[in-house]
Amino acid sequence: MRVFFAASLHPDASVHISHSYQAILSKLDDDGIDPVTATIIRLAIDGLYYAQMLNVAPVEKEMRQEVIRRLLAMTKKEG
Repeated sequence: MRVFFAASLHPDASVHISHSYQAILSKLDDDGIDPVTATIIRLAIDGLYYAQMLNVAPVEKEMRQEVIRRLLAMTKKEG
């Protein structure tokens, strides 16, 4: 919620957040994980974050931990 308020009060804040996020996405693209898998992981993390931040059907702690554990397992290269 603070991000939304900050962006509305300080238009430059949303630009800064966008640039920071793009830097993270660039690192994801360069890490060797299949791009589709990396995108699935990113969108799942975004969903967890926004559900918690906006209190829209937030995931309970134990489930969130298990989801994160599985997402982390998806980052491991097979073979």
